[in-house]
Amino acid sequence: MDYQTLQDEIKSAMKAHDNNRRDILRQVHTELKAIEVNERRDITEA
Repeated sequence: MDYQTLQDEIKSAMKAHDNNRRDILRQVHTELKAIEVNERRDITEA
């Protein structure tokens, strides 16, 4: 799953008022960004 797909999933969860799914997806996004910042590299799907 790439970042755009992740963002789209967050948006669809928001539209569906699925707060649990939205919160989990946001947490995954935040953790991936933190890894990228801390390790100074891009995260890939591999």
